[in-house]
Amino acid sequence: MKLKLDAVEYKVTPIPPYLAPYSTRITELLTRKPQTNQEADEISSEITFAMKKLLSGTVTPAPLPEHELQLFKAVIQLTNNILEDARFFRQPKKSNIEKSRAVSTTTPSAPQQNSKA
Repeated sequence: MKLKLDAVEYKVTPIPPYLAPYSTRITELLTRKPQTNQEADEISSEITFAMKKLLSGTVTPAPLPEHELQLFKAVIQLTNNILEDARFFRQPKKSNIEKSRAVSTTTPSAPQQNSKA
């Protein structure tokens, strides 16, 4: 996917599996509430590192700092769209046997005779 920000055209690709842990880590860090300024600085540093690592494997050319957030969002959306498409194709389809079982459970059966011997 191509994305033009200001005068720069970027090529954005989905997150490859080997970079997925960075995406997970960014999400975890963004939801963490720091208790001190020092902890906020540490979280900020970790987010910066993980974001640069993730974008370096999914965006070309190297993004300008002011474009990083928009590109991160584009990478996440592209990855989510591809994963959603993959889930759609992986849904098991019902076999003819399963379909016939579903039909037989909804159709009335013939009355059974009680036989006394």
